[in-house]
Amino acid sequence: MKNKLEIKIYDKIGRTLNTRESALSLIDLISASSHKIIILDFSKVEFMSRSFADQFYIYIEERRQVQDDISIRMLNVKKDIIKLLNAVGRTQNKINREYVKLPIFHFTKSNLLSEYLNSI
Repeated sequence: MKNKLEIKIYDKIGRTLNTRESALSLIDLISASSHKIIILDFSKVEFMSRSFADQFYIYIEERRQVQDDISIRMLNVKKDIIKLLNAVGRTQNKINREYVKLPIFHFTKSNLLSEYLNSI
């Protein structure tokens, strides 16, 4: 068993990573591997869609939580793609989200609504 697997994203998916399905095909390649180190080479990849990034990020995070002895490394990633993955990561972290319960007002007459709006 080899210790390291390198996947060239361009060769497997192409220049544009734009669907959840293409993310799932990449995930299938990673999941089928028994290697401890997986290197994802993003050379020649020009674009990653939000849907691809979301699917990919969810899988990577789940894999890290389940198998902490696996290392997934990304090489030659464009800055725009890194920014997108970071943005997706912030939306996936539901623990840090704050929900504010807002009051709901019901007005039976338009003048009551006007008075309220004028007061704020």
